[in-house]
Amino acid sequence: MSPGNHPIILYDGHCALCSGVVQAVLRLDDRALFRFAPLQSSFAREALTRLNLDPDMLDSVVVIDELGANLRSAAALRIARLLGWPYRVLGALQVLPQGFLDRLYDWTARNRYRIFGRHKTCWLPQQGWAERFIEEE
Repeated sequence: MSPGNHPIILYDGHCALCSGVVQAVLRLDDRALFRFAPLQSSFAREALTRLNLDPDMLDSVVVIDELGANLRSAAALRIARLLGWPYRVLGALQVLPQGFLDRLYDWTARNRYRIFGRHKTCWLPQQGWAERFIEEE
């Protein structure tokens, strides 16, 4: 894990839903715990390759932390857990079968552009949040 040993969220920078989730996490993360990079970035490609994951995978949020890589619904629940109270309550969803949670996640991922829209370019953070994004080399 890196930079700075913060959990890293890799997200689809063209997806309006994904960008909205990133913005929500930025607002809720009062400890400035998370760092962010679009899946389309060279940083994400290198990180995914190091983790033996497909660097062309654009249909899953990925959380990389000291425990390794979390994908799909596990990544979403990991974000909620790391945000702390009251969001960690969402961790109770783990009592549901992982297969069910991932099917729900996959359905949302397949339909995200149609339902929520798509950006032609990756969303850029507002001033004050920019330092939490991993820059391209």
